[in-house]
Amino acid sequence: MALSPDAVRMMGVDSNCLSFIIDAIEGIERPTDDLAEQKIALAWIFFYTGQTFFTTPIVKGECDRISDSGRRAKHQSWMLTHFGTLPVRVHPDDITRRAKYFQQFHGKERDCRILAEAEATRLAILLSFDFDFVDRLAGQSNVMLMKPLDCWRLFDIPKGSPPKTVPHPTNPLVAHDWWRW
Repeated sequence: MALSPDAVRMMGVDSNCLSFIIDAIEGIERPTDDLAEQKIALAWIFFYTGQTFFTTPIVKGECDRISDSGRRAKHQSWMLTHFGTLPVRVHPDDITRRAKYFQQFHGKERDCRILAEAEATRLAILLSFDFDFVDRLAGQSNVMLMKPLDCWRLFDIPKGSPPKTVPHPTNPLVAHDWWRW
């Protein structure tokens, strides 16, 4: 099954994915940690699909509680200009009820609330680096909960395709090529 970037309504990210994409856009070096493949795939999704990444209120709340004031301000700025937080237009009890349903598959309440909010905000896809979260809850929701690399593969974008979004010529990321497909 291939996904068309144009057919995806809205794509969301959890707080770890959001933090990485903010760092990537600001020009970090090629990732080399255990999540390197996932992080590079997330950057490819961002640059090659033209998708805007959205967050849910619980993810915004996590960013608002970042202890480093400079990093918190950076996240808040990016979220105000590029990565909006979608409003939840259902009663909070509905979110709680749905999150409790998800907890039968995955014990982390915060993760279950993120997925419940993703449903309530009508995200089509929610991306996460948390393999346990994805493995336990993928397929339990109408939101496609996925690891970035799995999502990237579904887009089936031919290697060498031009990106739909590129860093500004003054952005330090232009000095790197790791984000290019």
